[in-house]
Amino acid sequence: IRETLHQPMRICILTSFLPLPTVPLDAGITQTPWHVITRAGQNTDLRCEQNLGHNTLYWYQQDSKMGLRMMFYYNNKALIEKANISNRFKPNSPENSRLNLHIESLQAEDTATYFCASSLATEL
Repeated sequence: IRETLHQPMRICILTSFLPLPTVPLDAGITQTPWHVITRAGQNTDLRCEQNLGHNTLYWYQQDSKMGLRMMFYYNNKALIEKANISNRFKPNSPENSRLNLHIESLQAEDTATYFCASSLATEL
């Protein structure tokens, strides 16, 4: 009998913000944490906050297969658009200035860079 030991799979998530072309890089969008390294099956929370007075917030995901794609788009704390993605991704906008993203039961395919962006009213 031969036993095979399996190492737990690790998931890596990087976060960043998308600055608007006419806005300086220190424009007032904060994402935390900067990176997440965890095991498959764990949950994680990504937080985005802006102090620009914008009422529209977005989460984007960029991976090696799909490229950059919008995940969620909120205006005045209301979900306006959701991409065709897993229900394990749960956004929440408790204020106009914040858009959090809770990811349940992380999977290998969730490995990506996640970008937060804000605007006055239009999709980026």
